[in-house]
This record gives sequence, C-alpha cells and structure tokens, in this order.
Amino acid sequence: MHTARRTHAAFCVAATVSAALTGVSAAQSVCFTTVADATTSIRPIGDTPALWADQTGADIAFLGDWTAAGLTGIYMVPADLSAPFARMVDQNDVVPNETYMTYFRALQNPATRDGNVVFTGGNTIDADGLYWSDGTTIVTLVDAHNGFPSPYPRPSMGASGAAFVAKAGFEVPWFVEYANPTPAKVYSNGTAAPGGGTFIKTEPGIPAMGNDRMAFTALCNKPGGTAGGTYVWDSLTNQIALVANWNTTMPGTATTKFDFMFACDTDDARVVFTGKSGFIGFGGRVGVFAAPVGSTAVTKLAIDGDLAPHGGAMTNFGAVAVDGDLAVFVATFGSPLSPSGGVLVGRIGDGAPFEIVRTGDVVNGRTVLSFDFNHRALSGTSLVFRALMTDPSSPTGSSHALVVAEIDVAGGRCPVPPAPGSNDPPPPLANCATWTTPTAPDSDMPITVRGVEVIADDDIWMVGAAGFAAHFDGSAWTVTPTPTIAGMPIFLEGVSALSPNDVWACGNYVVDGVTHISSVRWDGRAWTVVPMPQPPAGRSVNDIAVAAADAVYVCGYQADATQFLCMRWDGLSWTDVSLPPQANMMNRQLWTVEAIAPDNVYAAGAMLPNGNDWEATIFHFDGATWTKVPNVPQPETNPTIYDMFAVSANDIWVCGDLFMPESGHQPLTMHFDGTAWEHVPAPSPGAGWNMLFGIAASDANHVVAAGYHYFGAVNEPIALLWNPITKTWKGVDLPMKGYSTAAWAAGALADGSLFVAGGIGYYDSTPADTYLEVFGKPAGSCDLNCDGLIDAADLAILIGEWGQASPTADLDGDGLVGGGDLAAVLGAWS
Repeated sequence: MHTARRTHAAFCVAATVSAALTGVSAAQSVCFTTVADATTSIRPIGDTPALWADQTGADIAFLGDWTAAGLTGIYMVPADLSAPFARMVDQNDVVPNETYMTYFRALQNPATRDGNVVFTGGNTIDADGLYWSDGTTIVTLVDAHNGFPSPYPRPSMGASGAAFVAKAGFEVPWFVEYANPTPAKVYSNGTAAPGGGTFIKTEPGIPAMGNDRMAFTALCNKPGGTAGGTYVWDSLTNQIALVANWNTTMPGTATTKFDFMFACDTDDARVVFTGKSGFIGFGGRVGVFAAPVGSTAVTKLAIDGDLAPHGGAMTNFGAVAVDGDLAVFVATFGSPLSPSGGVLVGRIGDGAPFEIVRTGDVVNGRTVLSFDFNHRALSGTSLVFRALMTDPSSPTGSSHALVVAEIDVAGGRCPVPPAPGSNDPPPPLANCATWTTPTAPDSDMPITVRGVEVIADDDIWMVGAAGFAAHFDGSAWTVTPTPTIAGMPIFLEGVSALSPNDVWACGNYVVDGVTHISSVRWDGRAWTVVPMPQPPAGRSVNDIAVAAADAVYVCGYQADATQFLCMRWDGLSWTDVSLPPQANMMNRQLWTVEAIAPDNVYAAGAMLPNGNDWEATIFHFDGATWTKVPNVPQPETNPTIYDMFAVSANDIWVCGDLFMPESGHQPLTMHFDGTAWEHVPAPSPGAGWNMLFGIAASDANHVVAAGYHYFGAVNEPIALLWNPITKTWKGVDLPMKGYSTAAWAAGALADGSLFVAGGIGYYDSTPADTYLEVFGKPAGSCDLNCDGLIDAADLAILIGEWGQASPTADLDGDGLVGGGDLAAVLGAWS
C-alpha cells in the first residue's frame, strides 16, 4: 500500500540546516531555578505567576499551598532566590468588608510590583473584590459590597494602579489607583472603538498594565459581523489607541487580515499580542506580534508554520510577555507526540526567536511534561514560567512547578543534561537535521499520497487518490495522467519500480457500487492499464512490489474481507497466488508486500480467528512456496500490519497499529533481524486512533515511520525516527497544514534523509492537497546517526563506509570516505 523502495542516490530537495536555525550557541547561558513545587514544601496552585521589575531588581508573587501547614496563601520571593519566601496574605486573613475569612479558592491571581501585591479574594468560590497588600496591611480597592461587580480573575499591576476586568453580565476593563481607589472604566460597551466598530466586550485574558498604559483585547462590531482588536489605554490622558484589528495587515501571514486578538502584554513602550485569522475553531493562522505603543507598525515574532530552533513547526501560541525589546511566548510544535512545545524568547524586530526550554527537557532533575499557556512573566533577562513536571513524590507522578530562567539574550537554548544519576543519554541537540517542505506536485484534483517509490535522486514517484501520479526529476514535480476505466479514476494504493522505464502501480476503482482492481504500468512515456481478473464478489488491492520482470506481486483481500488476495504478474498475465489455508478465520486481509528478491518476498496484514482478536500475519515466498511466518509477536490486542520495508534480508521493519483497552489504537512497529521478529514499542500521542501506515529506511541507522493521530473529527500527522543508540523510537514534529493532515507513506534516501507524504484536508471546500515533508541531513555533519552526540557510534558508521563515495560519511567532500573524514569525526568528538 505504501511501498517505499530502497535507494542508492540523494534526494536533492532535502534541506541543509544552518547553524542559525538550530538556536544553539557556545556563548549562551540558560540557568534554571525552581521557585516552588511539591518537593519544596510549597505547591503552586491556581494562577501563577506575575513578575515585575523595580529599581532594586525583580520579585515574584505566586499563589501556593504551604503543604506542611495546609495553608493556602500568596507568597513573594526575589527572582534570584536571595531571600526566603515572604507571606503577603493567606486564607486566615480577614479581608476588609468581609465577615468571614478568605475562601481559599477565591484567594488568587497575584500581581506584584515594588514589593507589593494586588490580588482577588473573598469568602465565596468567586472572588468578591480586588485588594492590595504590602505583607502587613490589606487594603480594599474594589469589592462587591460597595455595589461594584466582582473582578474577573488575573488583575495586572502598574506603578500607580491596577488594571482588571469586572464581571457584570458583560466585561469591560477598569483601572484603579492605589492613592485614589475609585475605579475608572476604560470604555463602555457600545462606544466607538479606534479603527472602526463599537466595543462589545473584552476578550478573555489579562488586561496588561505597564507603568501608565494598559493593553487589552476586545471584541467590536464591524460591518458584517464581530471581530477583535488589541488596544492601549493611557491612564494619564484617558485615551484609547488602536494597535491592530481586523483591518490590519499582519506581516508574514498567508492571509492579510486577522479577525481575532487574544492575550497581550505591555511595558508602556511596546505591546505584544496573539492573533488569529479565519474561523475561530479551525483554520486560519495563529501568530505572535509586536508593535510600539502609539504605532500600528506591527512586526512578527512567530506565526503558524515557522520553525522553532530545533526544527519543529510551531502551530499554536499563548502566554505572551514583553520587557524592553524582548518578548516571550509559549508555543506548540505541530506534532501530537510533543503537544506542549516550549518557551521561546525573541528580540522584537530582530530575527527568529530562540528556545529556553521545551517538552522533554530535564530541569533541576525533573522532566518537563507540558507548559501552562496562561502564565509567564519577563523582567530584564529573568523569565518565570509554570510547567508540569515529573514528580515521584506526587500521587499522580507529576506536579506543577514555578521555574526561573536567567537567559543570555545573545545566545539561545542550551542542551539540558539528564537527571542526576540517570543512565539516559543526553537529549539530542536537534542540530543534525530538520523537517522541510519541498515544493509538492501541483494538481487541480484532490490529492492524497498513498505510495512512494525512490529509484534515484532524480527519479521519484508518488501515487494516490483519484489516479494521482507525480514524478520528481531532480528539480521539479510533474503530474502524469493515468488512465480511467469505465470513466472512473483508479485510486492508486502502491507503486514499485524495476527500472526508470518500468514502473508499476496498483489500485481500485468503483463501478455500480462494486470495487474492482487494476494495475497500471509506466513505460517511460505514459501510463497504461494492465487488466486484472475481476471476480463477481469484488476485490481490493493495497500494495505492489516488483521483484523481477516476471515476478510482480500485489496483495489485498476479497471485497467481504473473508479471503486473502495475492496475485502475481508472470510476464504475460496476472494470476492468483494460493496462500496456505488458514482454518477458522472469519476475516483475512493483506495490506503490504515487499520483494527483496524473486525468491524472497513477504506479504503482511492481519486475520481474525473465530471469536478471537485480530492477529498480525506475515507470509513468506521462497521462490516456490508461500508459508505463514511463525512466532510473529502479538502485542496487546488486535495488531495489524499496514506497511513493510526491507533494508536487507536481515533487517526488515513493519508498522501498523494495535488496540490497547485503556487507550485505544496505538502505533505498532516490529523488526526482523534475520532470525526472529521482535515487537519494538513505539511512543503514542495519547488516547484515540494512532496508526502507522508507512515505514522506510535508508540504512540501519536511519528509519522513519509515519501515520496519523485521530481525535474528534481531525487527523494530525505523526512521525517516528529510530535512534540506533538507545534502540528506541522518538516522536518528531510535523506541521499540521490544514484542518486535517495525515501521513500515509514514507521514503528513504541514500544520504540518510527520510521523508513522509500524505494528504491535507481543509475546513472549507478547498480540495485536498499533497503533504510532503523531508527530514534532511546536512552535508558535512559529523553526527552521522543524528543522535545529538559525536562518538563511537558515528565512528562505526564512518568505518563501515570506508573507501566508498558515501554522501553520508564523506565529510570533507573529496568524493571518498577516508582519513580526512576520520579526522573530522575525531576532532568533533563529544
């Protein structure tokens, strides 16, 4: 179905990764310190943190549970942890105008500046008022007892006052001065908004307060509907200015207008904010932007599809903060295998952002699992964020922690070492390669790639839905017409080649509700139909493999799936191949076939015994007889094999899915070492449908498996890369380019580059499009196996290629692997 043949040449569209893209710099310094977590007697809960700078430095205020006493309160600590925690308020304090102690769920949302704190509190689940404290005295700024609606969570604190949003059936931002605690409404709903429309309400999020200016996002009426904008209000002049709204052209985006604005922050001089165009649920492009106060000259920090420093494509943003010309944000990286992404910092108007930390990093001995998309703060070069981390002391095995990162803005992200005492290898630097999107075939019809064949660097085929077939000649893709049968296009499932002028593809077409099978053949000039037998019950073919001119195999199943289908082209015609009878089987399906040689052919899939679970099934042909391979692993329940790839006769991979009762369908990979088949556990994006449909390898060290993660009504692509050192799979980031993206096929290239292909769906009626991603390995990289280290494993690869014209190991570019390449590896030894 997704055969991707072995190759002996480079794929010229694979990208080289520059040092600037990796975000790794020898001059950088990123120091992490845990402020509070479940292991330090204070457990952060609720909303955290807010960080502001004063003349003497920075301080952090946060909500926590002092676990030793079971006491919830707001605490303050210097960002450099040079002094102990100071209690600002706790649940035993009596808030002015209240007859009860503060209810711990209403004591929340601290913001700090100059050693003081504002917070929401009360004696009910919802906060009754907004209060100020210096750690000794509590002052009421506004409360519900005076007829004022209770504040919405998360106020922001300026030099002379606090910004907040009040709940009164509608929300508008307010400002209250500490010396004169009479709140001033910034605007009223229905009043004219700068840039067009009238205000309706404030969008969810924090109204960010600088010294004298408040940034906020609000919805407005506009011609034909409702949209949002980001605005700045000046407390000195009581004037509102537009930063960006639906009429603003956003830099770097495929669309020209942004309809929705969300989180924002300001330091008086600059504003950063997030925005989205198009339908709010799906589609559109998400980004982080910045603009000087008093100007609508918006600049881009990052948008959907931009590569993070490690190479993953960013797909979602939140938790923005700004101080001076630095801005921080949280982003996800496209792959559902790493849904929480990382924390990044960028210099406004000055190049791409760099990473501070991302999912999977080990910080202070604990692994980062995810980031909070609402909480962050920045002061100078001191960054505070909240993350979920592994925690053996927690009943759940994880807990939240506040972390301070002191960053060197001239550098980027340092590799984070493993936990103390751990035998795990350091995490890869991810500077060996990255996913790129080469120019894909252009077609007027819907495209979903189902099969890939690499003959040479200038001879690659992709086939798929609606008779799609495209050829890469080393510089561009060309769509080649395929024949129809009875006016119906053939849905091509697999492709395989004997030579550049002898390429075969197989597929299915439907006439009068009955599925028929067919093969087509490329002779170097055009595709022609090679008819196949059509029994009345109908058939379905899923894959094709060419072993010789008289040994071409297809596999599939009868239309009712009660019988295997295997056919052979003997040079003259297609005939059925008899597989060994399988007793007591309700269903039999073959999904993939791989031909290593005419006398070494495999076909694989699954079959369902009466009253039992599906079994992963592999058959082998030795040139004379088909036999069922014994002792194929059957992990969990209902394993199914969808694709197979042979590096050699003693190095074969299969992929598919299996069913786990607690989490649904999960990825499946198995490996054959020439003696036995072994189940190799594969990571999963989570519950749902997680299936691998394509697998390929350029050699034993470079293997990729691809598929999709299905949740709700949306597919996201997934890809796994094999780590030959740890003998484990690692999930890598693939961007989701439309409403629904799936990777159906994989390919391998001689230089170690790997690629996946599939289809893209859209929320609207836009036809599906080709999905093509290449994991390219740059020339001259001493990290030959892309594991983040230069060590004996790379030396072994180089010795294995000695004397050959290997594009992978020819590091000095002299045409052969030799002493110069050995010197390069030894000189870069980790």
